[in-house]
Amino acid sequence: MSGPVQIARPWTRWTGSLWAVLVAGTAVFGAGVMLRPAEAWPNLLVAMRLVLGFGLAGAMLVAIHDAMGAVWANPIRRIPEAMAATLLPCSLLGVVLLAGIPVL
Repeated sequence: MSGPVQIARPWTRWTGSLWAVLVAGTAVFGAGVMLRPAEAWPNLLVAMRLVLGFGLAGAMLVAIHDAMGAVWANPIRRIPEAMAATLLPCSLLGVVLLAGIPVL
């Protein structure tokens, strides 16, 4: 008898690095807002729109596959679900973007 089955979680070793990139990106954006707000806010808007587009595309793929009963998509279903998972953080980023409306 062997022990419990171990599930491979390759992302756990990257978690610290991803948090570091998030903090660095936030710091760079904050510096951009302080130094050149006319360039920083539109760049945030473009980046948010890109991520929002990916999230909506993933949600649409999942919805179409569910509506059609496509079982062939089950092996790759996690990819569009992960894309759709960006919708909540993107909506929170939209609230942050409201602060830049006077500059936009």
